[in-house]
Amino acid sequence: MKDERLNYLLEKYHSNSYTPEEFEELNNWYHSLNFRDQSFQQWVDQEDELFADFQQRIAPKPSRSLLRRIAVYSSAAAAMIIISAGLWFFREQPPTIPVSQAKIDSIKPGGNKAYLTLADGSKISLTDAANGALAQQAGIQIIKTADGQLIYEVLSVSSADQNKFNTIETPRGGQFQIVLPDGSKVWLNAASSLKYPVQFSKDERKVDLQGEGYFEIAKDRERPFRVRSNNQTVEVLGTHFNISAYEEEKSIFTTLLEGSVKILTTEGLSRTMKPGEQSELSAGGKLNISQVNTSYAVAWKEGKFIFRNEPLPSVMRKLARWYNVDVVYEKGVPNKTVWGNVSRFDNVTDILELIELSKVARFKVQQGDGKGRRIMVMN
Repeated sequence: MKDERLNYLLEKYHSNSYTPEEFEELNNWYHSLNFRDQSFQQWVDQEDELFADFQQRIAPKPSRSLLRRIAVYSSAAAAMIIISAGLWFFREQPPTIPVSQAKIDSIKPGGNKAYLTLADGSKISLTDAANGALAQQAGIQIIKTADGQLIYEVLSVSSADQNKFNTIETPRGGQFQIVLPDGSKVWLNAASSLKYPVQFSKDERKVDLQGEGYFEIAKDRERPFRVRSNNQTVEVLGTHFNISAYEEEKSIFTTLLEGSVKILTTEGLSRTMKPGEQSELSAGGKLNISQVNTSYAVAWKEGKFIFRNEPLPSVMRKLARWYNVDVVYEKGVPNKTVWGNVSRFDNVTDILELIELSKVARFKVQQGDGKGRRIMVMN
């Protein structure tokens, strides 16, 4: 009976008529048989030998632990594909789907890239700068570390320096971490910027954020820390939180992991958040707070993309920022959503292949044609 079921799943796979649930079941067969010397694609391509292998391996035994799960869902079909142990078998022998043709010109992920603008207007490329001391200004020494951090060390304190500002900017395809003069840590996502005084005042610590940043604020009860972004200000004393405030997105999302923050809007609204909550401030000024899984909001900081019923256009904007590509829709924007967990350090074609398998959309990667790096989204 089990032999018949496996044969049925293989026939469905090779005829390209499988459902997402059937693909999941076939993939689970592959992992339960504990293959170590063959990729998934190589395994299913050797139909004549499968059943002999199956009989040898089918004796009951615990399955090996799954190292990683990647799930991509199509909301239109309310279906799921779970691909265990990562993308490696696609890399070894990719499926014959259109986006795989782009492998030869695969677009690589982003990395530690940023620009620092000093108070005197001079600009430093942190990507090209050597590690060590970069500059000294207003009683502050600025140091770049080998692991992609920018650290501000206070050498002397002067109230005159509180009106001098630095700005760190990450391009598309960039990220960077900074340790501010008060010891607070900020991680900047791609296409983001942070403006901050060279030295904070005695009464408050205020910065301006565009894009997305994760904050770990040093505790200081005498000086609240305030983050201004578009139409809101987040006020804290010492806590961990994430703010996503990209101009091209419809809302600002603030997610609290630890401590307490107060959200203040330009419309005069004020709400206090607790750990595990996320606020959404719409373009129209409406403020909502809900319980969320905070790991989704900070996945980017941990080197992952996590999509949970996320509209395809939102997914593509995230890929565009991180892989520094333009996204073009051939025939309008598909009204579909994506679920999935993937590494931000995979090539973009690997991620597009997974989305294609869910039948959400098809893709074509173009570059080197004088039009820049583009992903064409096809229905």
